[in-house]
Amino acid sequence: MPQEDFTERVYKGVAASPGIAQGQAFVFLEKELEIPLYHVTADESEREILRFEQALIKTREQIAKVRTEVAQKLGEEEAQIFDAHLLVLEDRALVDETIRSHKESLYNIDYCFQAVVKRYIEAFDKIDDEYIKERATDIRDVAKRVLENLLGETRLNLVQISQQKIIVSSDLKPSDTGSLKKGEVLGFVTDTGSRTSHAVIMARSLRIPAVVGLINITSVVKTDDFLLIDGYEGLVFVNPTEETKTKYAQFQKERDQIQAIYDSCKMLPSQTLDGEKHAVMLNIDGSEDAEDLMELSSDGVGLFRTESLFMVKDRFPSEETQYIYYKKIVQAFSPKPVVIRTLDLGGDKKQGSLFYTTEQNPFLGFRAIRFCLEHKALFKDQLRAILRASAHGDVRIMYPMISGLEELIEANTLLAETKRELDEKKIPYSNNIKIGVMIEVPSIMMIIDHLKDHCSFISVGTNDLIQYILAVDRLNEKVAFMYNPGHPAVLRTLDHIIQSCHQHGLEINVCGEMAGDILYAPLLLGMGVHNLSLNPGAYTEIKYLMRSVTSVELKALVREVLENKSSVDTAKKLKKFYFEKLHSILAKKKVR
Repeated sequence: MPQEDFTERVYKGVAASPGIAQGQAFVFLEKELEIPLYHVTADESEREILRFEQALIKTREQIAKVRTEVAQKLGEEEAQIFDAHLLVLEDRALVDETIRSHKESLYNIDYCFQAVVKRYIEAFDKIDDEYIKERATDIRDVAKRVLENLLGETRLNLVQISQQKIIVSSDLKPSDTGSLKKGEVLGFVTDTGSRTSHAVIMARSLRIPAVVGLINITSVVKTDDFLLIDGYEGLVFVNPTEETKTKYAQFQKERDQIQAIYDSCKMLPSQTLDGEKHAVMLNIDGSEDAEDLMELSSDGVGLFRTESLFMVKDRFPSEETQYIYYKKIVQAFSPKPVVIRTLDLGGDKKQGSLFYTTEQNPFLGFRAIRFCLEHKALFKDQLRAILRASAHGDVRIMYPMISGLEELIEANTLLAETKRELDEKKIPYSNNIKIGVMIEVPSIMMIIDHLKDHCSFISVGTNDLIQYILAVDRLNEKVAFMYNPGHPAVLRTLDHIIQSCHQHGLEINVCGEMAGDILYAPLLLGMGVHNLSLNPGAYTEIKYLMRSVTSVELKALVREVLENKSSVDTAKKLKKFYFEKLHSILAKKKVR
């Protein structure tokens, strides 16, 4: 019997979310079920049918349990989706046809069931009717549960089975992380991915350490292996030695001490050493951790992503569900502003709904505002919910992926219609709600003067803007290394956007990952950004740095960097600036 290898192994990936985590691994791989094919004897047929009936009963119990849990957690309306799943199990045509197919062929019952289900789904997919197609989705999900029970397979549930473990996966979809809460997992490690994938951004929001882009980590790590991950340097240790554990325990202690120094400034004003004010706000994904986030004493929410509410189910939430969701975060932060971004599905953020088809270039395709303007009824549901929430605090609406003035005008027209509908029903909302545009598409940066009469603020989404400027798919590991915020073209573009906003009287904010990058945040402030909106884990460090420098120093940094022709030179300059400003702390604590 071969002995297990407990020798320490080290793998280098991309440092995606800072922090140190150590604990047992859980390898999370979604796989297609392999359905066997074999004959049974006539004498064994009754046993096969009984196995099928028992699987149906077990599936019914599982779905009923999930329905109850969802009703308790999210409400009866959200739980009703599982009623359709239960009805599939009561479909006598599906059940009887499976049994008949088995009796005629004497093939194993799981193979017969899969074949019948496949015929149903193929037939439904050909019918141009949304209700029928939604039924096909129900059948597909329920059938997988039945087959898992027939085969004795355990359905992978990231929330239930990964508690206090480090997740190892080929990749993590936003839907995998969307339902997680802070403290439920220790960390993430993936084969693919980049620092700007949506799942990684969510990991940073949850303050969960993550290392991505490890190529083949799923093939070298087994469930229950002991891992130590360094989210600062992008390192993964498999079966670390006691010496390594001790080293990182000391390193974590030092990081905690430095973090305490950063945290000491959270109640102080967001301003430079010479008094120039810049708001420091938060990017958040949901309302669950609103109370914890309030402890940071930020200047509000600069980006409230609404996609997580839409991606956890196979249907869209109602207006009422959205209203309750938005109101909770608005009330928690009131009277500080909350910028709610309208639905930004697409790209790497997929919703398992009938509205989406496979696209060759999803980042350039049917996403964000394009999707919303095509599905106006759904868009107006969200706008109504946001407007209603504005009665409870300072709410601002922000449209994603605007590429031209026409889209902005059309979105504002729908917003005006929605306001009139609320007026007719005498439903209260704020009449002073501000409208903003995300600059992610390069075309819009050249027509900022056209936007000034139709919005009051601009927010730069650097993640998408950089990939569009450089023609780099940030989720493609073959070219992700070319995704470079320090590229001279990127920095000149940002400077142009900021100066254009100043010229035309528009508030200018940055809510992409650059805003929370300790090297680039000073540069953005020096360029003249009014507000930085960043993930909670970076909040106090960025604020502390801001309070440690003068506006004169920041402007001088901008002048030097914009003259650079090399991103390498820019990176050196920004690192030098950072370490000089925080030298007394960083040298003392020996932060790498």
